[in-house]
Amino acid sequence: MYDTLFHVIQGRACATERKVLGSEVWQFLIALLGFFVVAVLWLFIVYLPGRTLERWEDQRPGRTEGKTVSPAGPGSPDGPVKQES
Repeated sequence: MYDTLFHVIQGRACATERKVLGSEVWQFLIALLGFFVVAVLWLFIVYLPGRTLERWEDQRPGRTEGKTVSPAGPGSPDGPVKQES
C-alpha cells in the first residue's frame, strides 16, 4: 500500500513539476516575444526615421563635404572656418 501511495504522490509531483516548468517556459517565451516587439517598434519608430532624416539633410544644397561651416561665428575664439577652394 505504501509503495502504491508513493507512486501516486510521485506521479502528482511530476505532473505539478511539468506544469510549473511549462509555465516558466511560456513566461520566458512571452518575455522574449516582448523584447522582439519592442526592438521592432524601436527600429521602425526611432532608428529608421532618424537615418532617413540624416540622408535627407545630407542631400540638401550646401551640405556637401568641404562646404560645411563651423557653428562658431566671427565673435567666437575659434573664429570662422576658412574655406578651401
